[in-house]
Amino acid sequence: MHEQHRLYRLPELLSFFARTRQFGVLDRIANALSPDQALAALYDALRVFRSSCLSESPDKKCPNNAEELVEKARYEVEKITELLLDSHRAEEGLRLARTAAILALGR
Repeated sequence: MHEQHRLYRLPELLSFFARTRQFGVLDRIANALSPDQALAALYDALRVFRSSCLSESPDKKCPNNAEELVEKARYEVEKITELLLDSHRAEEGLRLARTAAILALGR
């Protein structure tokens, strides 16, 4: 039996894209058909979040705790990446990435 993975911080981080109506970022994560697509979508989401929220003049819709949020989401990002890179557990990684995108829309 596989260990249960819970997502808290990554959906909170990704909810920035729902607040700013950048649904395409979430769509790419939710609709990824392969581990490579999911990894690329997660990479792009984290890159955009960092450039929008950890810059000298952050977007007004960024969370106040953006830097802390990136740090705290690290474990969840690492776990999803680990699953996506494991050919026997990649489907679980895809489901977890989709779940993060869905939860982000609900925040």
